Amino acid sequence: MNVRTFTRSHVDIPARGRGFSKMTISDDLLQVQCLGGLFVFQGEAPLTDFISRKAPALLCYLAVTGRPYSRQALAGLLWGESPESKALASLRTVLSNLRQHLAPYLDITRQTVGLDPESTWTLDANRFVELLNFGLQNENDPSEEQ
Repeated sequence: MNVRTFTRSHVDIPARGRGFSKMTISDDLLQVQCLGGLFVFQGEAPLTDFISRKAPALLCYLAVTGRPYSRQALAGLLWGESPESKALASLRTVLSNLRQHLAPYLDITRQTVGLDPESTWTLDANRFVELLNFGLQNENDPSEEQ
């Protein structure tokens, strides 16, 4: 999966050679922004109709960690103060809400929850790290003109 970030109607992608080029955002690109506030976009449209703040928070957690988790682990993470049966019921409600908006991006089974590795999504934190690494690699490059 290629991880990218966006500047509204365009995505910065590594270009051959130096720098970055722009790519138009497709309507099916899921964008998760967690730096400077939590925002979720599909294409350029913001997604705001979540059942609670824990729904986009769960999406962000799955994107940042990049791996699936057991339902019990996620229920404990988000509703650790609740009895397990209530926590799992709350997780089912949030997952149902996420499915309504983001089914193509999710990989939900009876045991685990994760982002579908075949889907197209981006995370701004990953892009931030990419840009830092790009800058560090080119910091002492004598061919780079300031």
